[in-house]
Amino acid sequence: MKFWEALYGAGFYRFHAYEGLLALLTVLLHPSLLFISLAYSKTSLSSFTRNIPFQFYFGPLALLLMLVTVSTAGLAVILNRPRFKKAGMRST
Repeated sequence: MKFWEALYGAGFYRFHAYEGLLALLTVLLHPSLLFISLAYSKTSLSSFTRNIPFQFYFGPLALLLMLVTVSTAGLAVILNRPRFKKAGMRST
């Protein structure tokens, strides 16, 4: 990350944080809009996914992985934990 900070300046982390939040919002909004459109068309989820191949399940897996990544990064910021330090070392 130091390379990108040197390349783009100190605002890189802020931009990266906003970009991550926008990506998370998009990932959460996409299935929500899908479920709303299914409800308005009176189509059940099981009938909608009847002929969809197994690649359909990569979306929920990606959503789960993104939620885990964003929540761990957010907790690291909220709890002010140092990143990539051994358990016995303390930061000053």
